[in-house]
Amino acid sequence: MAWVDQSVRDFIEAVAAATPTPGGGSVAALAAASAAALLQMYALRSAQSPKVAPDWRARFPEVACRIAGWKLRALTLVDEDVQAFEAVLEARRQPQTTEAQRAARIEAIRAATLQAAGVPLEVAELCVQVLQACQELIPHGLASMRSDVQTAYYIARAGLAAALANVAINLEGLEPAAVPEGLRTRYEAVRQTLAAAPPDLLG
Repeated sequence: MAWVDQSVRDFIEAVAAATPTPGGGSVAALAAASAAALLQMYALRSAQSPKVAPDWRARFPEVACRIAGWKLRALTLVDEDVQAFEAVLEARRQPQTTEAQRAARIEAIRAATLQAAGVPLEVAELCVQVLQACQELIPHGLASMRSDVQTAYYIARAGLAAALANVAINLEGLEPAAVPEGLRTRYEAVRQTLAAAPPDLLG
């Protein structure tokens, strides 16, 4: 069952239930998708408006297409986060009677936990793209839609912070040597972006 194919009410009630999934990582991914959707709407409507400068009207359709890609990927990550966390739970259930079983279980947990960290990290990176696009686009599109871009920015910023929290809690369960340098570098880059992101899009 894909959570993104359920009703909004069903998804919210599933999050509220006393079950481990869907949880914070999936909600962060949905935030990224929602922010991208708002920004896509802004780009599409700006492309149709004579109030927008001609050069930007010409650019906005391609921008909207790029943002649509972020939105669709974020929606996919809603379910990938569920799958990743459930894989961690499954790895922890592996037998550990023999030494070989214990070693296999440790490796399975390590691999699943890295995947569980990688999914929200990708969510965080998508949120960064939305944040940067909001900052770039807001001076050029429809002024009457300024609040939609602001909303996209605030949701993406919250989604970024939430996704990073989910990365962090997974990395805490691993020895530092077990975390690939590339993943750690990406994580630190996104953390720095959040720290530098203004709390208000319009200052």
